[in-house]
Amino acid sequence: MSKNTHCKHCQKILQPDNNDFCSKKCMQIFNTLQSQGLSSFYHKVGNVSISAPLEESTNLEQYDNLAFEEEFITKNQDGYFESNFFIEGITCSACVWLNESILFKQDGIIDVNVNMTNKTAKIIWDSKKIKTSHIIKTINSIGYQAYPYTPHIAHQQLMKEKSDYLSKLSVAIFASLNIMMIDVSKYNGIFTYIDSNVKSVFHIAEFILASLVLLYSGSIFYKKAYNGLKSSIVNMEFLVIFGAILGYTYSLWVLYSGNGETYFDSVVMIITFVLVGKYLELISKQHSTQALEQIQDIPMMINTLDNQGKIIQKLSRMIQKDDLICINAGEKIIIDGKITKGGGNFNTSAINGESKPSHKTVGQKIISGSVSIDANITYKATHNYSNSFLGKISYLLQNSFNNSNESQEQISKISSYFGITIIAISIATFIGWYIYNGVFSQSLIVAISVVVISCPCALALAIPIAIMISLDSLVRKNIICKDSSLLESIQKSHYCIFDKTNTLTNGEFGITNHKLDPSFDISILYAITKTSTHLISQAITAFIQKEFKKIKTYEAKDIQDIPSKGIKAKIQNKDIIVGNLEFLKENNIPTPSTTTHSSIFAVSYDGEFVGYFELQDTIKKEAVSVVEKIKKLNIKPIILSGDNDNATKKIAKILDIEYKANYSPEQKQQHIKTLQRENKKIIMIGDGVNDSLALLQSDVSISFYDAQNITIQSSNILLGNKNLNNINYLFFISKNSQILIKQNIALSIGYNALAIPLAIMGYITPLVAALSMSASSLIVIFNAIRIKYKNQNYKGQI
Repeated sequence: MSKNTHCKHCQKILQPDNNDFCSKKCMQIFNTLQSQGLSSFYHKVGNVSISAPLEESTNLEQYDNLAFEEEFITKNQDGYFESNFFIEGITCSACVWLNESILFKQDGIIDVNVNMTNKTAKIIWDSKKIKTSHIIKTINSIGYQAYPYTPHIAHQQLMKEKSDYLSKLSVAIFASLNIMMIDVSKYNGIFTYIDSNVKSVFHIAEFILASLVLLYSGSIFYKKAYNGLKSSIVNMEFLVIFGAILGYTYSLWVLYSGNGETYFDSVVMIITFVLVGKYLELISKQHSTQALEQIQDIPMMINTLDNQGKIIQKLSRMIQKDDLICINAGEKIIIDGKITKGGGNFNTSAINGESKPSHKTVGQKIISGSVSIDANITYKATHNYSNSFLGKISYLLQNSFNNSNESQEQISKISSYFGITIIAISIATFIGWYIYNGVFSQSLIVAISVVVISCPCALALAIPIAIMISLDSLVRKNIICKDSSLLESIQKSHYCIFDKTNTLTNGEFGITNHKLDPSFDISILYAITKTSTHLISQAITAFIQKEFKKIKTYEAKDIQDIPSKGIKAKIQNKDIIVGNLEFLKENNIPTPSTTTHSSIFAVSYDGEFVGYFELQDTIKKEAVSVVEKIKKLNIKPIILSGDNDNATKKIAKILDIEYKANYSPEQKQQHIKTLQRENKKIIMIGDGVNDSLALLQSDVSISFYDAQNITIQSSNILLGNKNLNNINYLFFISKNSQILIKQNIALSIGYNALAIPLAIMGYITPLVAALSMSASSLIVIFNAIRIKYKNQNYKGQI
């Protein structure tokens, strides 16, 4: 029996004293795959050498502690753990298959999605059945190394990729410049008059330059082309390399036989032009996510105070609640907290878009994302990074940039079949030309031109670049779109439903009148309103504090805060019910009729109506123009409000739109359901609290966020401040994103529809084909950049 010469796992050459494996680690991995029924991995990976197993991290139990959970793990709506991991050692689709397969075999794994491009895995698991450490150990057991994903790792990968492209592009450009000098002589006819030996020297020089470019600069495409073939996909990288190798092989034959002209110059130019296009594409992708990178750009270390008051540096992601943090002028706040020493001015534009500095002093909250202008402070952390405002925004944005929509998936499917179709067309072209004129060299060159000029890259790039540009533009205006497909949904919507209070109005209630039974103790009302966060309750609380100096202390029990209605509680064993008049009627409290256009806050105690407050809210100054622009988009605006009919009618009349008043959260939801049964698409805009049912029911749900409610689960688009002009900007970006996607798809399809027939007819040389192919991708990129600048120069139009 012959002895194995290569390791049965990683294919490394064995030492004389080894039998089947180069190390115990490889033997363990091999046995693991056999026991798990995953031995087909070796068939999928073929004869390619597998990366040698990485050393396993020690102390995996650290991934099960609470600090790691709070920092890197989120709990989704189903109660499952969810996190992103960077997996070192992934090189091909077989690696992706192996990692996903081994994880899915573990009890407790809900979902796994491994991205080969950035080597990240999004994993969802049931923490009651499987520990985080076991997940990482499972990945490590098959020869890879898993780490919690951080933007720093992603940035390192991007820098490495750019550096790799740049080094290979530099060599390609050097070879191109030199080969062009030779071509100047060739295409000016000088070769006709020079000695054949000298001509051979020029050809050899071209051969050396082409070999350098094909073997070194072109190597960046080989792995991707091979990985695509293993997945039965003929990708852009394969078409480039296939065309270049055909031209190189033909030129070698010419060089050997001495008959005909070489195409070494085309080989060099094909790879150079494609590298230029890919490098510019990489830069454009980086620029299209600048806003996300700026949010995720946090210092690795933070100055903190220990128990003795000594300044020590601590990893920013390991900051815990109650840690004392020191901030100097010019530094960025990345952890929420409360100031304990010092004060000064802060730039909060990254949080709320406000250009005016905010002054903070001892005892006041400081929100992450703020930048100290002149403040030197010490403050106590109220959260860790992931639970702070900045961390939550970063998480939401990262998910939105990673999500793909239905159109993008359809284009990806088309692109996957594109390459094999082009290969078939090029073979048919070669056969057709050879039958037509019998000239092998011309038939081959035309076939190469067909392969090179075809570009699935522009088609595959059409939607992702448009989405990234659009999401980046929104982030710059403090607008978070959780799913890029919503931009398309906005354009297909029929109705835009507004909540009234704090959406169309400013939510700044002023009490214009009040009538209370003289025997009623106002302190009883104060005891219940101070427990509520609703704007009207807060207005009543502030009014009582201002107008009544002696306020007694009462304890409210069994408090029930009912959205869009009011509050019920017990004080001194007697029922107190406050809220709108309809709420009191539901509880069998006799109420007077009213014709006021104000919002009514009624009060009953011990089953008796004891009085009411009239409150006026002001309409936002931009509301009229925003609603008018929405109408021009053929989207019908409607108000659904829990306020009384007169107050709601007053706002609706100013805006000249339909309205429904005295609507409970359930009625708002039912109204939207009714419209959806008529195949209508609904946009709902509300404050994210009383409107949660309606927001969840809508096709597109929009609400406002601040540092307290950034994780509103019921909304899929969040606005950073309550200026309604942000609605117009969102609609503007939505419109531009769809225009850009359609233009890019039309450009890429139009290019191929025109270029491929011209190449088949022999009107395009491989050199021109390479330039055209790169140009098609660049046109898509430049069109996206054009829209990006249009977005940045927004003037209020839709």
